[in-house]
Amino acid sequence: MLIDSGERREAATGAVRDVTTGKPETWLLSPYVVPCTHMRQYLLTRDTAPLYARFRELVDVPGGWQRVCDHLAAGVVKYDAFNWAKGMPLSWGVASYIRHWLQADRGDRDEDHHAAQMCNAMFLIHWEAEVAAGRLPNTLDDLPHYDTINEG
Repeated sequence: MLIDSGERREAATGAVRDVTTGKPETWLLSPYVVPCTHMRQYLLTRDTAPLYARFRELVDVPGGWQRVCDHLAAGVVKYDAFNWAKGMPLSWGVASYIRHWLQADRGDRDEDHHAAQMCNAMFLIHWEAEVAAGRLPNTLDDLPHYDTINEG
């Protein structure tokens, strides 16, 4: 099950996602203070390796891959098959990932927040690879870029 406001926003690519009205704008957090270290590393370096490592950590447990597939199946009902693959602004994926991380950390059980995290990590890795390959527009990369890593 996915929580659904019933309203949608559309990316320039045609992909749609639930609106963020009433949700915290977590993508606006400074990467120096983001609570999840793997997301902080990704935001500071734009290297997808930390996200991929976290994705593998979450799915390489009994039933992990099934949870990802179940979440994707719910997304097909809510949006459409491969809607996510059309590409969305990276900020949408980051915001959703962090929101689900916070909800899982709080113990919310209204949906599978770890599966949602895994899906958002997969989306970000996929979108960055497709932008780099020139198959998605580089305008999807709407996050700030940082020249140095200084987490202190």
